[in-house]
Amino acid sequence: MGLRGHVASMALEEVLSFLGANALDGTLAVTSGEEASLRLHFHEGRVFFPFSSRKGTYSLGKLLRHTGVLSRESLETYLGAARREKAALLSNAADGPQVEEARRRQTTEEIHDLFLWGDAHFEFLP
Repeated sequence: MGLRGHVASMALEEVLSFLGANALDGTLAVTSGEEASLRLHFHEGRVFFPFSSRKGTYSLGKLLRHTGVLSRESLETYLGAARREKAALLSNAADGPQVEEARRRQTTEEIHDLFLWGDAHFEFLP
């Protein structure tokens, strides 16, 4: 069952409450004009944020490689360097619980920001 509308006709608080109360699975996309959008993923009515892309989606690197703009070797070199840099930053910056707390705070801030969008549309797709 899909659900779509404007926040003027159904507030986001009501949408989130409906999704939670009915333990629905799917994706809620909220957009405000051309410049702002956020997707929330739901599993059994609870919000979760996947850390890897879903099947059928492409990263910018894969698109550049597929179109011939970037060679496979260049992409692999870049991705390897990026992974090493990320691992070094995470190991030097903080331990696991601090990283998780930072992610939780960022997620909370993004969701709270949604409630300030006065002119927004939403669409839930199971």
